[in-house]
Amino acid sequence: MTRRQVVRCSQLALISITAKQVEPSALRRLRRIRRLQRDLGLDLEATAIIVRLLEQIEELEARVGRASAVRVQPVDGEPRR
Repeated sequence: MTRRQVVRCSQLALISITAKQVEPSALRRLRRIRRLQRDLGLDLEATAIIVRLLEQIEELEARVGRASAVRVQPVDGEPRR
């Protein structure tokens, strides 16, 4: 990914760059962006939308997983936490 593309990702609020350093989470996000662009032939704006949607899906799946792990019904029918 070029410096210009990284700056554009920052402008699109996909990553945050402080003091010319990039956080590890931003590096993971940049790799995902590059992979989507390469594999699907998308421009950066379309990739930004997809990355945000994928992250929302992952967050929702994690919430559902946590919620289903918490709700256990005992034999007597009283919910347990």
